[in-house]
Amino acid sequence: MKRTLIVLGAAVLAAALLLPALVGGLALRQHERQIGMTVSASPHFRLTTESFERGWFRSRARYTVELSGELERAFERDAPEGEPAAELPVLHVDSVLHHGPFALTAAFRDGGTLVPVLATVASTLALASNGEIVFALPGEVVTHLRIGGGGTARYASGPVRLEQPGESLSWGGADLEIGFDGGGTRVEGSGSVAALTVVDADGRFMAGPLEFSSEQAQSGFGIWLGEAQLELARLAYTARGQPRASIQDLRINWAARQPEDAVVGEMDLAIAEIGANGWTSGPLVFRVRYAELEPEALGRLLATLQTMNAAAPTDTSPDLTLISDDVATLLAQGAHFALEELRMRTPDGEVYATATVAFPEKPGADADDLLLLAFGSSSDVTVRVPIALVTAAAAANPDSLQYVQLLLDMGFLHAEDGHYVVHAVYAGGLLTVNGIPMPLPLPASAT
Repeated sequence: MKRTLIVLGAAVLAAALLLPALVGGLALRQHERQIGMTVSASPHFRLTTESFERGWFRSRARYTVELSGELERAFERDAPEGEPAAELPVLHVDSVLHHGPFALTAAFRDGGTLVPVLATVASTLALASNGEIVFALPGEVVTHLRIGGGGTARYASGPVRLEQPGESLSWGGADLEIGFDGGGTRVEGSGSVAALTVVDADGRFMAGPLEFSSEQAQSGFGIWLGEAQLELARLAYTARGQPRASIQDLRINWAARQPEDAVVGEMDLAIAEIGANGWTSGPLVFRVRYAELEPEALGRLLATLQTMNAAAPTDTSPDLTLISDDVATLLAQGAHFALEELRMRTPDGEVYATATVAFPEKPGADADDLLLLAFGSSSDVTVRVPIALVTAAAAANPDSLQYVQLLLDMGFLHAEDGHYVVHAVYAGGLLTVNGIPMPLPLPASAT
């Protein structure tokens, strides 16, 4: 019995010493895979492993995230004649991997856990330019990598206050948590970011507080489905004592679903107040719905559009015929788009608009059928703009008033209750504007 206990104790001790080293390699691969999946969500960034120091109970690694070559060229950078342009900032991610399965070297620190994990990773982030740190993000990101794949990542920071002569930064901190699966196909999270105020000789910038929540999963066609909410209390910039731009109480709700074989979705946006150079308006309401989108074509189209601008100039341009095929297939399931409401109150009155567009069902449609789908669609658009707002806008270009009068004389604009109104309906190849018919020439394929 005593010998059995000795053997068992020795086995446990050996496992306790060996497991962290063995698990460390798995943890490193999982951590690099996690960062890689985050970066690969956008083709405009690239990830480089700068250094790695392997330890028994913990390891250290540094990664660099920078813009892709094409996006980097899009930024204009001034430099004295004969000198190279300044480098764009890069993001340094310095990580300490505390090896599991119990990650004892991090278990009792802030954010640590005694739950079995592949690793607990503590990462700090900093922007650097020309080899020097420009800004180090306060706090750290603590990630728990689960043994079965996936994990959670939490960023927390307390208040920050920085002051220099004529400059100051004040931030209340943040608390964000994200959960993800092993394949990076399911992500959910929530958090809050406290108010930020930056003051310098030129002006004052204020943002926040902000709260968000999101739960999304990637479908088999690469489309992100789920829902997300965001609320931003304030965003404002004041230059030399004069308000330049501001947004008050921004709220966004987004949702996308795939019941059966079609994608449907919606987005609601509301802003209590908008300001620009002393001009103030609001509230603003914007509601959009879409339905009956073919999922496979939508996935291909989104992937193509995401990579088009990131391609290097030497890369082969995307086949426009294939893109047109995807657009036709996307619409041919009876796609339906609706601007349910666009409403904004201004000092001169309220701007209002609605619009719906529905496409006919045409299974198997391709690029050759795009025109047919367009002419076979139906739409209904209503726009109401205050006459006082049009008159005020025309003050900058008095000649534009003659075009407004021409549209009134032709009946394409209608004055009603202090507004200019346009109501356009298209169906069966016939367009009517404010009741005036405007037959459109149809292509031979449409007839």
